[in-house]
Amino acid sequence: MDHSSMGMGTSSGMMVPYLHFTGGDNLFLSVWAPTSRGEIAAACIGLLLLAMLERWLAAVRMVFDHHWHKRFLSNIPL
Repeated sequence: MDHSSMGMGTSSGMMVPYLHFTGGDNLFLSVWAPTSRGEIAAACIGLLLLAMLERWLAAVRMVFDHHWHKRFLSNIPL
C-alpha cells in the first residue's frame, strides 16, 4: 500500500507515528519542539514533572472534596 497517497509522506510538519528519538516533533505546546538530544531529555523530564504535578493536584482536590463534604454534613441539623 502506498502511504504517500494517503498524506503520510515525510514532510517537515509531520509527526513520525512510532517511537523515535529524533527531534522536531511538537511536545504539548507548538513552541516546545526539541531538536537536540539534550533538549529531548529535558522535554521528557519536563513532561514527567508536569504529569506528577497534575496527579498531585488531583489528589489534593480529592482530599479537599472529602474535607468539604464532611464539613457540610456536620453542619446539617438533625
